[in-house]
Amino acid sequence: EPQPPKPEIPRRTDGYYLNTFVHFGWASDGQFDGRNYRRINMDPGTTWGYGIAAGLHRSKGVRMEVEASWKGSSATPTTAEGASGLDISYYSLMINAYKDFEVPFVDNLDFYSGLGIGWSVASLDGNVSEPGVFGNIPETGDLAFAYQFMLGANYRFTDRLSAVLAYRIFKTGSFNGYNPDFVHLIELALRMDL
Repeated sequence: EPQPPKPEIPRRTDGYYLNTFVHFGWASDGQFDGRNYRRINMDPGTTWGYGIAAGLHRSKGVRMEVEASWKGSSATPTTAEGASGLDISYYSLMINAYKDFEVPFVDNLDFYSGLGIGWSVASLDGNVSEPGVFGNIPETGDLAFAYQFMLGANYRFTDRLSAVLAYRIFKTGSFNGYNPDFVHLIELALRMDL
């Protein structure tokens, strides 16, 4: 016998939610400027991270949230002036705004776009191969302005639980003499409406 169609789950338009996520990604080479204006180009390597966010649904598919996250990677030099033990990390606090779009002809699925601004305690630490020229890279983090853009899809399993697949671009200003490129991230998340 034919099965009845799965009922459409109403989209939440008000109230609070929690979102927890993990992501992984990549970035193009960045540059570290050391002493005597010498420069090391570095491959940031694969970036991994996780975070949590608390948000509020608004009318007409608009959401606002506060996000706390960590991202990190192990970098390798790509120029003759080598370095070792290079680690990049970001501890970020962001304020994000989203717009949800209901997908026609597909029940329980939404697309969304968003942007966020905030601050990141960012650090690059490690050892260089020519201490007389560069010395050790500082291990303390710098406070750097950060911003990000997000595109994603949200599928509702129940009226409270959703799964999210998203693409995120993250960027900060320079820190510890390092000028990073954009970090591209693929994100998996679970969202719980309260």
